This record gives sequence, structure tokens and C-alpha cells, in this order.
Amino acid sequence: MLARLARITAIRYTALYTLFFFCSVLALFLTLYWSISQSLRDGIAKSIEAQVTALSATNSTGDAAKLIDAVKSLSATAGGERVYFLSDRSGRKIAGNLDRAMPRNGWTHMAVPVNAPGAALQDTDKNEAEPHDVLALGVVFPDGNFLLVGNDTEQVADTEEASISAFLWALIPAFALGCCGGAVLSLSYLARVDAINQTSREIINGDLGRRIEVRGTNDEMDRLGSNLNQMFERIQVLMESLKQVSADIAHDLRTPLSHLRQRLEAARAAPQPAVVYEQAIDHAIVQVDGILDTFSALIRIAQIEAKTRRSAFAQQCLSEIFTHVANAYEGVVTERGQVLVSRIDANIGFVGDHSLLVQMLSNLIENAVRHTPIGARIEVALSRTGIDAVGVIADSGLGIPDSERENVLKRFYRLDRSRSTPGNGLGLSLVAAIAELHDIKVKLGDNHPGLRATLRFPGANSHTGTNTRQDSSAIVEHAESSESVVIPDGARFALWGK
Repeated sequence: MLARLARITAIRYTALYTLFFFCSVLALFLTLYWSISQSLRDGIAKSIEAQVTALSATNSTGDAAKLIDAVKSLSATAGGERVYFLSDRSGRKIAGNLDRAMPRNGWTHMAVPVNAPGAALQDTDKNEAEPHDVLALGVVFPDGNFLLVGNDTEQVADTEEASISAFLWALIPAFALGCCGGAVLSLSYLARVDAINQTSREIINGDLGRRIEVRGTNDEMDRLGSNLNQMFERIQVLMESLKQVSADIAHDLRTPLSHLRQRLEAARAAPQPAVVYEQAIDHAIVQVDGILDTFSALIRIAQIEAKTRRSAFAQQCLSEIFTHVANAYEGVVTERGQVLVSRIDANIGFVGDHSLLVQMLSNLIENAVRHTPIGARIEVALSRTGIDAVGVIADSGLGIPDSERENVLKRFYRLDRSRSTPGNGLGLSLVAAIAELHDIKVKLGDNHPGLRATLRFPGANSHTGTNTRQDSSAIVEHAESSESVVIPDGARFALWGK
């Protein structure tokens, strides 16, 4: 039974709290006990020293009769608490209320009878004549006389005994208060832990919308609850995103796979010239590549959202990245009859992943290029604003309606007018994932006309060195045969439009 009780957390916490409370009370009592006892004993000692000093001064005058009279007078008024003894050089008692004493200098403790006939000490509270401890100071004068002055310490002993008794009686309510306090604190703490466990179980059972109650006290439990709520919120978003992605994959890939199957069936339905088979195979390869690119992009987005790429973060020069990506697209923009204008401040640094920053900027420019008409103006800008840097990719195309600007950052989401163009709606999703990894704020706004994408890079700094990637002169090459951007180190990242 005791073993089972010991496993109950509330009881363990209550016992520990009570033990600590008892130790604190005991330490306080011992401190007070020692202080009071020492103070009383010091007071007695100082009083004895004062009388010995006064009597020694009387003896120094050489008037022995005056010293004897003083000791006799003090003995008569001692009140049964103080003892006096004066003897000559032979040890014979001359005066005092004490029968005998060993002549020696300094402090001593001696047992003196109480309530006996002629005894120096009297105790009206006790019937038994038990000896009392007396603290005494003896002085041997130069002429051989010996003086002893002492005081009964029974009052100190009584005070100490009363203190111990009071402590023992106070220990009972203190123990009860300790148990009650420990129980209240433990149960209150465990109630909050149980609430967290209950909420966690409900979430495990499928209720992803449940959250831990936060009381607003900003204590450790509140902060724990807030952190767990953020984690649950993130899990809910990821789960809903996973469901949405699964549905979108099934919906968006069903059509190209059906077309692929129909073409292959048509190719094998009747004998055809070799050129027809080659065309069917080429078309199938193009469609399969598109499907593989879709899965590659999804895997890349998942890796970025898992924040596994933070290990590659290093100091980068945003100015160089913006400049070279803009220069790489300048030829493509000119071929399409569009105009690209860049306004990029120099020496703006930022800590991040070089290839991901290139990918993010390339996707935004690619979308601007592909979704603006001939003669449109595309602007690429980078400037410093306080401690942050602000990048802008703007165009003069049709733009995106206000109600759709949040949606286009989701996976597979495409505007109705964009469904006739190649793409799967993952380009801006990749931009959003890279921005979140770098704590970059992305805002899609109206450029009057067109779309204005604003990137706010937090904690930008001055960059005086070179980028960690030395091949920045060929960061982006547009490949017209595939909707992609080629990175110099061979990595190939698919791009999709809005």
C-alpha cells in the first residue's frame, strides 16, 4: 500500500514540500534558540564582569574592611540568584553567601545547592533542592585574597526549555500547514498537467482543433501551454496541408496521366508509321517529366518546410544575388518584348542559403515574365530600410485579385486565367516555403496595374566580402525548352507559374 502511495505524484510532491517546510522551520528555530540563549548568557557574563571590576577597584584602595563590607552587602541583597565568596590568602572565608570555592582566576561553572538551609540560591518554583549551574568569575588579588562572583543560569535553562516546548507544540500546526500547502500546490500543479495530458489525448484521438487553456499568468506552465499550442497549431496546419496536397495531387495528376494513357492506347490501337510512335513516345516523355518535376518540387518544399537547410546558412550578398538574377533574365524579357528595370542598392548582406535565395527570386521574376503581356514593365529593386532590407519584384500585368493573394501561395493553387498556361501552381508555394525558412516576410500587393511582391529581409547588414558561391556570374540561365532554371552547380529546380 505504501509503495502504491509513493508512486502517486501528488503525494510525493506533498511529502517533499512538507519536508522542505519542516527543515525551514527547524533551521529558523535553531537560529532563534541559539541567538536567545547566547544573548542571555552574554548578559549574565557582562553583569558579573561589571561587579568584579567594581569590587576589584575597591580592593585596590587597600581598604580591606571596605571590600568586606561591600561583599557582605551584596550577599545580603543577592535575592537567591547571585553568589559571592571572599577569602584570605589561607583560603579562609571572610565574607559572602557561598560556603567555599576553589581560588583561581577566570571563568568557571559550578554546581550550587538550592533551597538548603543557608544556601546561597533559592528557587520558589521547585520543592526539590536540586543543584543549579552557576556561571562564576574568580579573581586572585595581589595580596592573596580571592574574590568570586557568580550568577544562577537556571533562568537561561528555563528559557531554553520553554523555547523547545513551544517549538514542539508549534510543530504540529506547522506540519499540518505544510501538508495542506504541499497538497494545494501539488494538486494545482498536477491539475494543469492533467489538463495538458487530456488535451493531448484529445488531439491524438483526432480533435486537432483542441488547445491547452492558458491562464494569462505568464508562468512556466503558461509558457509551456503556449509553446505546445503553437506546436499543435503547426501540426494541424501540416496535417490539413497534407490532406490538401494529397487531394490536389490526385486531382492535378489524374488528368495528365489519363491523357498519357489515352495517347499510348491510341498509338497501339492500330499499326502506325514509325514517326507516329516516335511522336507518342516524345509526348509521353514530356508528360512524365512534368509529373516527375511536380514530385521533385513537392519533395523540395517538404525539405524546406522541415528546416533541414538551415545548416547551409552563411553570409550572402543580396545585392549580388538580385543583380545577377536580374541580368540573367534580361535577355529573356527582351525576347518577349518586355522591359526589365532594376534598382539595386550595393553591399546589402543577409544570412541565408544561397541557392534557395536564388530560387525564390527566380520564381518571382519567372512568374512576372510569364504572366505579363508584350510591352509590360518588370521591376526588380532592393533597398535598405532601417535594419531590414526590402526587395521588390513588380510588373504591369493583370495582377492578382485581393481575395486570391493568400491562396496563390498554397500548393497547386492556380487562377482560372492561368490554367491554360503550362504549370502546376507550385512556384509561389516554393517562394513561401523559402521565405518562411529565412523569416522573410512576403507580401503580395497591387502595383496599379499589376502585381507587386515585396520581400522584407530581417536583420540585413552591410556586406563587404564576396558571396560564399563564387560562380555567381552564371546564377540563372533560362532554358526555353523546359520551364526551368538551371543553377551552375548542376542542380535543376522546376518553376511553375501562378
